[in-house]
Amino acid sequence: MKNRMKIIFFIIIFLFTGIIYGALKKIKAPDFSLFDLNNKIVRLSKFKNKIIILNFFATWCPPCRMEIPGLIEFYKEYKSRGVVLLGICLDAKNIKKVRKFAKSYKINYPVLIGTRKVVMDYGGIRAIPTTFFINHNGEIVDRIIGYADEEELKAIVDKLIKIRDAQIKKWKRFQK
Repeated sequence: MKNRMKIIFFIIIFLFTGIIYGALKKIKAPDFSLFDLNNKIVRLSKFKNKIIILNFFATWCPPCRMEIPGLIEFYKEYKSRGVVLLGICLDAKNIKKVRKFAKSYKINYPVLIGTRKVVMDYGGIRAIPTTFFINHNGEIVDRIIGYADEEELKAIVDKLIKIRDAQIKKWKRFQK
């Protein structure tokens, strides 16, 4: 009897966890308006129907610095496939320093200046780097806390591209 109760308990926990996880996977990404390094406003909502990667980082952070070359290579390959990579720098006090940093690392993706509001909107970033993955429907579907290597990025984004392309194909068949 006790074993049966344990099994039922674990099944309930498993199902509950799955329901919670599934609900969390469908969170709409909070929109934001942030300045880029040219003092132009960039809005997340501008990138409708794109797969978006948000990488929260700081110039003084060693793991952030280590992952930037991989992000650069990743973006070279995936930009033409409808993927947007936005670096959100949390060194908001010194934009000149961030510009110099981006230039020295030859960052090829937009770098935005983060604010306290965007940090809080994305759950109060507690560790950097933190990378969010947003599907073509504008929903946060995954997150990596800490260093993300290029292969991890590719694996997650390849799945998102496959899902997006399948939905587009289905939609086109439906319209015929």
